[in-house]
Amino acid sequence: MGALYHEYSDALDPPSDWEAWMALQYIEIPEQHLDLGCFFTPEWRAMLEETLEGGLQAVVGGLSLPVLLDHGPFVEVRKRLDDQAQALRKKLDDLQKDLNDRCGEVADAQVQLVQRFQVDGVGGQWGTPSRSSNPGTQQMRLESTELRRPEPYIHVRQDIFPSDSSTAPRLTSGICQFSIDGDYMASGGSDGFLYIWSPNLTQPVGVDCGSEVLSFAWKEAHSTERLLLYGLGDGQIRLFDVHHNRSLQDMTCDAKYPHVGCLAFRPSTPTFVAAGYAAANENGVLLSYDLRTGQEEMMFELMPEPKKVTSISFNQNGRLMVSGSFDGSIRVFDMSSCQPIMNWHAHDGEVSSVFFSSDETAIISAGVDGRILQWSLHHLSRTIWGTSMPGHDGISSIKLCPNGDGDHFLASSQAHKQAYLYYTDTTHHQIVQEMFNHTTPILDIDWHPVLNVVASLAEDGTFCATKLVPRDDQRT
Repeated sequence: MGALYHEYSDALDPPSDWEAWMALQYIEIPEQHLDLGCFFTPEWRAMLEETLEGGLQAVVGGLSLPVLLDHGPFVEVRKRLDDQAQALRKKLDDLQKDLNDRCGEVADAQVQLVQRFQVDGVGGQWGTPSRSSNPGTQQMRLESTELRRPEPYIHVRQDIFPSDSSTAPRLTSGICQFSIDGDYMASGGSDGFLYIWSPNLTQPVGVDCGSEVLSFAWKEAHSTERLLLYGLGDGQIRLFDVHHNRSLQDMTCDAKYPHVGCLAFRPSTPTFVAAGYAAANENGVLLSYDLRTGQEEMMFELMPEPKKVTSISFNQNGRLMVSGSFDGSIRVFDMSSCQPIMNWHAHDGEVSSVFFSSDETAIISAGVDGRILQWSLHHLSRTIWGTSMPGHDGISSIKLCPNGDGDHFLASSQAHKQAYLYYTDTTHHQIVQEMFNHTTPILDIDWHPVLNVVASLAEDGTFCATKLVPRDDQRT
């Protein structure tokens, strides 16, 4: 290549500034080149590196940092959130400590209250024996205490609200029910009047319905309204806003079955279920409605015969509904299809009350045959336990109402002037306490969803609200 260059160099272009650089690759020792040797010294290399580094820093410094690498603000936000979380944890610990202290104060006050009632003689027969100078009497009381279990609740207060007039007709039927949040209570009956009790239970608001009030259903509480659905003996279903004391909507049940005996809202939905029946026969219908339109959605299948439905109740998520019928059968419906998935004969005669247990593994029912039964949902038509209501006449409907925790329920009927308390578990099947003692038979009862307050309605129109206090160590 070098020989070729020397041979034809005269024919090439005239010399230029870059000619020496082009020939550099053909020089054996470029450090010894007269013009270009300076570029291969250590001093030149150091100066080149310094210049290149400064140039690159200037170029890179002028570039904007990519978003993924610009994490400085995120670090600051994370640190601020960590500080806030730590402060909230400390505040939560302080509140928990304060709550524990207050719970201790409440427990001490409850113990003092129980002791005071025992000293005064209320429930004293189940508690500490009264002082007696007669050793034999004291020994008898000690033996009686050992044989009988303490009553779970103490009656602290009982507010009785008599009917407006002494000449008011005696009620042949009646219902009372707390709202879902417990702020209101509704009562009504065969006299055709609906009463709405305000939170302080002073004087009720009365509504003349023009027909017998047969059923209630409360909607979940709304920020601006409290909705009550009530069914009448003329087939009317009315929606009432108790917060603003106004009627919102009128609907009608099936014309063939004009008596609206049962109502229930499906939880967390605008759907409600109504059971209608005809007074002339034992047949009935079970329908679902859309509250937004007031129109019928679907008819439930009642097989083998469309007998009158006397009680309905939903489970907590509203996917299942249980019903009791005039012919003594119990049905469990799948709400997605409105078809029964379970059906069995439970009572000799009408099923007057039915509801799911708190753990939703069983159903508790009562009938006009005087029996109260708990049924397993895992083994169809198998009773877990059963008992008979004492002194029942065999024809009166038994009303059941569980407490908020679901570990107790009360039972009453028109054959009794008092209500009886039962446990819902499988170890205690007998009456554990007797309550109320109205002067006339009880038509209906309901337990407050949060508080230990029980409402009861009697045949003479008397409405009673009873405040209860649980005893400590109920089952010991």
